[in-house]
Formats: sequence, structure tokens, C-alpha cells
Amino acid sequence: MYVLVLLLSWMIAGTAFQGVFSASLFKTRLGILFLVIVPVSLLALPAWLLYGVISQSLQREGSSAARLRLFLVQLALIFAISLPQALIIGSFVSSALGSWFTSDVSLALSRARSVADLYEEERLRDMNAVSDRFFNGLAIVNYRSWPRDWMSDIRSIDVLAAACQIYRVVDRNGTAAYEPVMESGDSSRFLSRTNLVFVRNGQLFFDENEVYRWGQLVRYSNETYVCVYTSRAAPGFFEARDHIASVHEQTGIIDILDPFLPWFGLWAYILFCLPTVCMVLTLSWRFSCSFTAPLRALQGVLESFEEGESGIRLVPHSQDEISQSAQAVNRLASKR
Repeated sequence: MYVLVLLLSWMIAGTAFQGVFSASLFKTRLGILFLVIVPVSLLALPAWLLYGVISQSLQREGSSAARLRLFLVQLALIFAISLPQALIIGSFVSSALGSWFTSDVSLALSRARSVADLYEEERLRDMNAVSDRFFNGLAIVNYRSWPRDWMSDIRSIDVLAAACQIYRVVDRNGTAAYEPVMESGDSSRFLSRTNLVFVRNGQLFFDENEVYRWGQLVRYSNETYVCVYTSRAAPGFFEARDHIASVHEQTGIIDILDPFLPWFGLWAYILFCLPTVCMVLTLSWRFSCSFTAPLRALQGVLESFEEGESGIRLVPHSQDEISQSAQAVNRLASKR
């Protein structure tokens, strides 16, 4: 039971420590489960076992001053060793976390996130400028009359422009079809025609990495055109942006926990160390019972001598002072 409780405390403590400093787990029901409910339940199990062992011993053997004194001494020693160590380690951990997760880290990540947002705003502003200039009825009609390469003109506004697509919506047997007017640029960046039905005005999102898309529906001279403009992002930008946002959210959790870091050692001791301490107390009680059992037997023999009964003998099982006392009592009984 002691080994089992020790392993469970170690496993739950590892998960809970990750949950404390995880922005995704800290605010969820699973986080509350690993941070509070499971540790408290694990603490209740050894406490219930300790209560059961003590109550059973008292009911079966009665009270014993020597056993209680020995148990209290062991209890004081256990807490004198375990509690200060937990507080010292907790103070070290809180100091280490406090020296690293300062307000400068949160401020730096906040500014990095602002720079990433500013970059995206600039890109979307360029794409909006491209849309205003090229995705209008007059520009499309002029292109159909005098086709020319738009990509060079688009790249004068957006140097990372990748592809430009324009389709005329036609009715074929009651079903909307898309007749290409322009497909220019990198064909690997084209939006699939199956997704043209989802095109709306403004930025488009199709779960694609490293590209921005802009859509525009143009109605001109009884014609409807679907326009899609694709622009590349800086390599690795989306991954870096998401990572900055995730770390920035985690630093927000650190800011919330900062006032409670001085109590981190006590919290860790109560939830994750105290179950093992309760199991040690249970073992200490059992040891106290086994240690004082020969004394109770010796007491019973001496009381029988006092009443005139000298036929009882003690059987020593060790080579300590208690066994020597038992042998002395046996010799005294033989002489009587």
C-alpha cells in the first residue's frame, strides 16, 4: 500500500505540475480533476486507512501509554523531516520560476504578438488594395477585351503575390458553373474550383498553411464574377505566430499564479506528499504496536506474579533488552 500510494502521488504530481503551468489544462475540468479532486481523494484513502488501523488496535488491545508516546515521537520526527524539506524545495522552485517568469517575459511576448498582428494587418491591407484595384467590373471587362499579365502589376503592390483567379458564373441546366476568365500565377496555389462556392468578400480561410487568400464577388453588366487572390506568407510565420500566442497565454497563467508561488511548497506537500506521510504514519503505528506488545506481555506476567501465579513463562523472540527482561522474569518465576 505504501509503494502504491507513493507511485500514484508521483504520477498525479507530475500531471498536476504540468497542469498548473498549462494554459489549456489549467482552466478546464480535467485540470481541476488533476489539481484538486484526484489528489484530495488520494489523501483521503491513506487517512481512512490510518484511522481504521488505529481504531482497530484500540478496540482490540486497548490504550497504551508507551505505544502512544512512541507513536507521537515518530510522528513528530516524520513531520520534522518531511515538512521543512517540502517548504525548502517549494521555495526554491517558486524562486526559480519567479526569476524566469517576470513581467519582462510577458511584456516581450505581448510585443512579439503585436508585431505578428501588425504584419498580418499590413498583408491584409495590401491584399485589400489589390482587390480594390483589380477586382471590379471595369477592370475585368477590360481584361476580357485586352488580356495582359496582371501578376507583374499585382506584385508591384504585394511582392509575395502568388496567384490570381477570376471565374464567370454561368448557368448550366440550373446548376452554377464557373467559366475561367483568368488563372494566373503559381498553379499549385490555386484555390480548388470545388471551393469557389464558398468564396465571400474579404479574407478566406480554408485551413491552409503559409498562404493568405482574399475573395471578391463582382456583379457587373448582368454578369457575376468570382475572384480569388492568393498571397504567400513569410516561411514559418503561421507556426511562429501560433507558438507566440500559446506561450503568451501561458505567461498569463504565470501572472495569475505569481501571488501564490510562495505557498507552492505547502500546496505540493499537502496534496502530493501528505498521502505518503499518512502511509508512513500507518507503518509507524503498526511498528509501535509490535514494539510495545512484548512490554504488555511482560506487564501481564508481572501482574500474575503479584497475584501469586508463577507458572506463566515468556518466550523471547529477539536479543534486545526486552528479551533479556523476559528471561530474567522467567528465572525469577523458576526460583519462586
